[in-house]
Amino acid sequence: MGISVKTRTRVKGTERESVTIHSGDFTKMDAACEAFGCIPYFAIVVDAEDTIRVFITSKLNFSKLAPKKKHSYWKMHTSALANYSKMRK
Repeated sequence: MGISVKTRTRVKGTERESVTIHSGDFTKMDAACEAFGCIPYFAIVVDAEDTIRVFITSKLNFSKLAPKKKHSYWKMHTSALANYSKMRK
């Protein structure tokens, strides 16, 4: 597994803001995984007040959950978190 880790700190009042994944991050991930023969994964880590949330998912699954336009956005609002939780079952 080749894991690209994206971390964000959210202060009170910003806990539900999305995590932006820039399009260039996909290019870098693809190149590194190709060089080392790895399957690409994302780890999204968000610490907010008294909670740390960690999401680990394949690039393929990430692309379904956070489709890329100019950038991808890993949403952190309540309904998105519920949707991510369903995906693991």
